[in-house]
Amino acid sequence: MRKRLLFLTVAAFALIASGCGKINDIKITSCQLDSITPQGLRGIKACVLAGVDNPSMSFTINDISGSIYYKGEKYLDYTADPVTINKKSSDTYPVNCEGRVAKGVSVFSILSAGMNFDKRLISVDINATIKAKSMKKKLKLSQVPLEDIEKAIKLQKTK
Repeated sequence: MRKRLLFLTVAAFALIASGCGKINDIKITSCQLDSITPQGLRGIKACVLAGVDNPSMSFTINDISGSIYYKGEKYLDYTADPVTINKKSSDTYPVNCEGRVAKGVSVFSILSAGMNFDKRLISVDINATIKAKSMKKKLKLSQVPLEDIEKAIKLQKTK
């Protein structure tokens, strides 16, 4: 009886550990600006297409907000709609965002930066809540270059 209980405990632990290992294999495969539209004199609506390769369980990203910097200068504060990432998939997800232009920056300079979208010149602050089943994790990143976002998120997962 004891051997059977020990075997079941070890087997359950191995299954849980192998399932959690796949969480670290989630990758952001692409990020591109799909559309950008001015909303009055100080507002912007945009849709960003994010490619995600998820070999793990489904999860939802909620309470998304932050700031966007272009060439080190704060350009806008944003919020985004929640996004649900499908389990065991490799898909592209539209992320709908709204933003308020920072003081001293015009909507036209935002539109110009959007037309010349270069991940090397853009950095972001991201605050979000990631929820999967009964697990919940806060994500907070500050002035991370857009081209390094996947690496920064992986570092955040290990904390």
